[in-house]
Amino acid sequence: MPSKIKTINKKIFLLGLAALSAGLAILFLNFPDQAKGQGGDTSCDTEIPIGEAMEQAVTFTGTVRNSIFSSEQLIDDEIDKIKNLISAVQRCDPNKCDPVCYLVPHTSTAPGAPGQGPVTITTYTCEHDACTGEICPVSSINSAYQQVEAVYNSIVGVQESTKTYTGKKDYSWKYGSQNYNDQSAGGIVTAMLKTARESFSGCFLTSDEWNQYQEGKITGKIISTCPEAMILGRELPDECKIVCNTNPPSDACYDCMDCKSPGNFFCCDLK
Repeated sequence: MPSKIKTINKKIFLLGLAALSAGLAILFLNFPDQAKGQGGDTSCDTEIPIGEAMEQAVTFTGTVRNSIFSSEQLIDDEIDKIKNLISAVQRCDPNKCDPVCYLVPHTSTAPGAPGQGPVTITTYTCEHDACTGEICPVSSINSAYQQVEAVYNSIVGVQESTKTYTGKKDYSWKYGSQNYNDQSAGGIVTAMLKTARESFSGCFLTSDEWNQYQEGKITGKIISTCPEAMILGRELPDECKIVCNTNPPSDACYDCMDCKSPGNFFCCDLK
């Protein structure tokens, strides 16, 4: 089951990344020159954390989904256990009983006191119906009830665990000079998506702005993938120059340059 879940999560991430790439491609088609650049110096130093956001969102939603799935399975199990309890109760039979004593009166007469007539004396004997066995299968009912209670406690445990996961604020994330501390898992995803949206918005030039860039009035901007940013121009630290001396850049280069996610994009300045 864990491997299957990982496969599903990976597919969700790849599909989302493909959809995002297609959306950016449409933007580039609207402004083909912007996508190509003008052959000038390019600097790609602003990483857009959309890939990180998608990965975190998949992890977050996957964990919650797994909890819901576990709860659904437990609820199905609880229904079965309740059915067993009902079945045990339905085996109660009023024709079966433990011997129960009931008093049967017997009357007799005896001479009364001098000068008085005879008196009636009533005595009682304990008699019971000729029945055997328990009215209800008590041990079966108790066992079935304990099973119902155990599954119920498991359901509560899963729900509490999910509540703790979604509510605890012990996640942190750093983006540039911004620090997001003491955040929930969902809060981190929200912060990443908000930052990515703002970064995309800040990197896109209108047609008028693009004309101003071509006239040399403002710095141009293009959006590139993480691999493209490595080629277009990212300042290489000395320790990364050897591992990044390949085309396309190797995984070791990505690690050295700290591409936080292969799904991230970069906002590049055209000078």
